[in-house]
Amino acid sequence: MISAFAGALALASTVSATTDTTPDTVQIRLVANMGVLVSQGENKVLVDALFTDVYEGRFHVPTSDDREAMITASGEFDGVDALLFTHEHGDHFNAGEAGLALAANDALVLMAPDQVSSQLSASATELPDGLSVRAVPMFHMEGMDNHAFIIELGGTSVLHLGDTNPDEADFTVLDDEDIDVVLYPIWFVQSETGQAELSGRFAGARHVAVHVPAHISGEQMAEYLGKGNSLVDPGDRIVINPGDHD
Repeated sequence: MISAFAGALALASTVSATTDTTPDTVQIRLVANMGVLVSQGENKVLVDALFTDVYEGRFHVPTSDDREAMITASGEFDGVDALLFTHEHGDHFNAGEAGLALAANDALVLMAPDQVSSQLSASATELPDGLSVRAVPMFHMEGMDNHAFIIELGGTSVLHLGDTNPDEADFTVLDDEDIDVVLYPIWFVQSETGQAELSGRFAGARHVAVHVPAHISGEQMAEYLGKGNSLVDPGDRIVINPGDHD
């Protein structure tokens, strides 16, 4: 499988791996698989981060400490403003886990396709100043609603593609979007269309691969995509400093 990534080398963008931060710094921290915490100062968004091991070890799952912290809104996950799910598949969403988090934090905004939100109850609807989130329907597979999310924190725009199928999705809905960081499933670059979108429409953005199978190491991904261009192991993070996306 790794050999299929070699052709993606030319697409890699350099993302700052430093841990130096300022109030305007955006951090993207991997929870597991395609689950991430995207934050800038006190503004925080969780995407596809509450799920269980439905594929029996094929993908990394949240650590027990992260799971507890997400549900109880503690530690690094204290003050999360929004809980986002791209689609219903079990390696992205678990209703029980998400329900516990929402029950523990009535200020948590839920954004998800109807197939997900119909299983949950949430009351909060307003995001804080300096944070906006927009959902964009993007094709994954027949019968499964998949939302990409555009998360804007200050002057940085992060696109989380969920399980978007590059060969079937209509990317023209993003024609007017100015994207700074693209979080894409690693198999996106196994498609000529996916590679064309990254090197064309998103040429000016940072490209960060996620949804990496558990048997592939961070060292292997760094070799093929360059250091800082993938998030593999739970707890991995990248830092986007002001000016990185100018």
